[in-house]
Amino acid sequence: ECNESTVGDQTLSTLKGLVTRTRDTNPYIRDIIFPRRGYICDDDDVSILGDVELVVGSVCYKRVHPDHMSVYDFTQWALANTHPGNMIAANKGDYNPIKKWMDVYRSIFLTYPSFPPSGSGVPQHSIGRWAMHVAKLPVLGRYGDTIKFVDLPNEIR
Repeated sequence: ECNESTVGDQTLSTLKGLVTRTRDTNPYIRDIIFPRRGYICDDDDVSILGDVELVVGSVCYKRVHPDHMSVYDFTQWALANTHPGNMIAANKGDYNPIKKWMDVYRSIFLTYPSFPPSGSGVPQHSIGRWAMHVAKLPVLGRYGDTIKFVDLPNEIR
């Protein structure tokens, strides 16, 4: 569902122009850079750009966290002594909180628990915690990107 934001004409033209003119070929994500020379937005819209949604053609575009749908190698982060919750889960006989996404849910997507489901037993994690640890995870690309084998980190090849 898309709740298209109400923005000024200049802002709407700028954002739609950036989305349609991008060279990004990913079928799921469009990374655009703004501000950019030659593109402007209405002064009243500056404060809402962090939470904007717009429709271009029949596709809804939403501004999301920069790491949204990024693909990381979690191999090291799944070891007992790396992620703070791994050893706790092992001592309680629970699933490894990193491996469980594939082992239990059969999903390639790991959902960051900033707002875990009620009753899930998963502790809430602040986004600051993600920012503190993300540098430990090798970035492989974005979901939907085509990556050349030679561009992968050596430990993945």
